Amino acid sequence: FDFANKPKAVLPFHKYKTQVLNRAGLLLLAGLLLHVASLFFRIRYENGFIYYVIYFTTIPLSFVLAIPWFYRMKKKSVLLFRIFTGLSLISFAVYLFHLSPYVEIFQLFTAGKTLFYVTGIFLIYLVVVFITAMLWYKYVETPLTNLRERKQ
Repeated sequence: FDFANKPKAVLPFHKYKTQVLNRAGLLLLAGLLLHVASLFFRIRYENGFIYYVIYFTTIPLSFVLAIPWFYRMKKKSVLLFRIFTGLSLISFAVYLFHLSPYVEIFQLFTAGKTLFYVTGIFLIYLVVVFITAMLWYKYVETPLTNLRERKQ
């Protein structure tokens, strides 16, 4: 397949890389505003067509708009890049554990409590989930990944 003579119907995004990266901050802001607007639809129309169509469509779009900012961040801030890389490594474990018995315990301790109390318990919940995810990544995922790589 000759990429130089590809069909013109294909959008040549690679030609606009510089323009997109120059507007990374603006795209991030647009993504954040879109995300906040989608929260309005989530609260206002909790169980309806608008909720399922608008909310679940705008969430991925808002994250897509943030991708150029994260791409530029890699070159500017080593600390932020390391933080996001670490989060990406443990993200599957966070996904596994955030809806585990921890949620049931969280709901048990927060039923009918004040906002200040619930916020404190939620922060403890996040710390416990992230510590569990880091331990899972270190002692389960990493050895399995190394085992897979040795067999290849």
